[in-house]
Amino acid sequence: MAFQSSVLRDGEWVTQTVNFQDALKASSTTPKAASDSSLRAPECGILSRTVIESPVVHWILPVCLRSRSHNDIAFIGDRFVQISELRDDGQVHEVIRKSDFGTRIRNAIVLGSPPKGDVPDAAAASTKTEGADIPMKDVPEASEAKEAKGAKGAKEAKEAKE
Repeated sequence: MAFQSSVLRDGEWVTQTVNFQDALKASSTTPKAASDSSLRAPECGILSRTVIESPVVHWILPVCLRSRSHNDIAFIGDRFVQISELRDDGQVHEVIRKSDFGTRIRNAIVLGSPPKGDVPDAAAASTKTEGADIPMKDVPEASEAKEAKGAKGAKEAKEAKE
C-alpha cells in the first residue's frame, strides 16, 4: 500500500509516493541531528490545495420546501447547501445540511414561484397594473405605402381579367 506525502527538499515542497512499510521503518529509527543549520523553511509560499472547507455563504434564497407553515431559507456555499427555518421569534434554526456533492457549486436559483397567499401582502405590492390600450394613428409613410401597394394589386388584377 502506498500514499502521497509532501516533503520539503532543497527549499521546495515536493509530492512523492511513499510505501507504507518504508514510512513505518523511517518513523521507528531515531532522527538524525540537523547537519546544516543554515537550511530553513522559506518565509512565504503558495498554497496550492484547499486545507479546510470555506464557510462563506454565496447565496441566501427563500424556499418553500416542507409546507406553507414553515419559512425555509437555503444557504448555499462552495460545496454545501444548508436549509434553515426562520421561526416566529426571529431566530434561524438549522434543519438539514448537505455537503457531499463532490464538486463546487457554481450557481443556484429557486425555480417556480411561491403559492398564492404564501407571503402576506407580497402579492399586492408586486402586482403590476396597466392602463387600457390606447388607439394609435397610422404613420403617414406607412399608410401611403399601403395605398400604393393596394393600387398596384388592383391594376394587376384588372390587366389579368383583360
